[in-house]
Amino acid sequence: MKPVADITGGNVLRIPAIRSPNYVANVSGWTINQDGSAQFNSATFIGSITITNGNELVIYSTATPQLGSIVMALSPGAGSDSAGNFWGPGFTLFDGTTGATMVNFGANVGFTFANPTNILGTHLLLSNVPLWIVSSSTPGADASMIQGVHGAVYATTETLELMASTATLATDAHQSQVVQKITESNGLDAADMRFDFVSTAGTSTLLKLVNGQVSIPTAFVVGGKSTFDEQISISTADTNGALFIFQSVPTTGNPGTISHSESAAGNGAYAVFVNGDAHSRFVWDSNGKHRWGPGNAGLDTALERTAAGILAVSTGSFAVTTIGQGLQVKEGTNAKQGTAVLVAGTVTVNNTSVTANSRIFLTAQNTGGTPGALRISARVAGTSFTITSTSAADTSTVAYEIIEPA
Repeated sequence: MKPVADITGGNVLRIPAIRSPNYVANVSGWTINQDGSAQFNSATFIGSITITNGNELVIYSTATPQLGSIVMALSPGAGSDSAGNFWGPGFTLFDGTTGATMVNFGANVGFTFANPTNILGTHLLLSNVPLWIVSSSTPGADASMIQGVHGAVYATTETLELMASTATLATDAHQSQVVQKITESNGLDAADMRFDFVSTAGTSTLLKLVNGQVSIPTAFVVGGKSTFDEQISISTADTNGALFIFQSVPTTGNPGTISHSESAAGNGAYAVFVNGDAHSRFVWDSNGKHRWGPGNAGLDTALERTAAGILAVSTGSFAVTTIGQGLQVKEGTNAKQGTAVLVAGTVTVNNTSVTANSRIFLTAQNTGGTPGALRISARVAGTSFTITSTSAADTSTVAYEIIEPA
């Protein structure tokens, strides 16, 4: 055994290293090397530990560095090891098995949770650093962002942003491309808090909550069932009205541009009233029936389809109340209104719209020959009717109107 004087010279180690009897490199024991490096199986430090010269502090889950076994890295800049592990600047926690980043804190990235299963048990207070919650890159993962925050997240004089990464699959519904952002200039408060959903390009706002009001400047789509326990109120001064719907492609059949479904045909689907009215002034039933009333009493007038091709005023009467206005009836072949010219006091009008119960009204328009009294002398339902004058020399032009009893 060498004397102590041969091992050290004062406080200088003269031999390459001093080691424990069970020393095995990277396995067991301890060594203090002449070049300043060392290995310890375990150690307890009573005071502080100081790392200088820009060196990293790296911890592994295995006895020797393995690819993916990195647990923690503390480094002033990006670095790597011989096993192929990489880390960025700041403080980073890894999962210890695959090398995936769990948490990172650095001057350039703020405070980042990268694993979708991280859970905050209490609350996170950020006074000067934004919180970024980034969606997972795993397609189809149900927890595409932080799975749960059981307490509260506070951001003072800063911005809270939830940003989606680029979707791995275009059809992956869990890879949201929408940014959710809460901004506040002087602390979050009820007076002027803003909550925005904006496009990933940052050029348009999709949904915004300001001072308790929701603004939807772009398209709004409800893909599932939405339930409103109370009522929706819309107030506007826009010339297009409170609710303006523009359909660029015409729709046919059911559904239309606006569709409304009721459980029964007689249910009221749409109603209009004036504030203070005891009753609706107009109701549009789900079967298409329109009903009107004065507002201070029940509905008393109705317009509805009563049979195929029949639109009827089923309750009340129909009145033309404007002078100069009236009824207009289309004339032509088989029309309910028209004219015919008598020849030797008679004319047969071919008209398939005439029925056995038709009420046919006649009046001379232009007299000719020797006028006489006009009558319907014959009719064949679905074929024709005959107009006859009491004068065999009558050649007048006669107008007729066919009306069916209701």
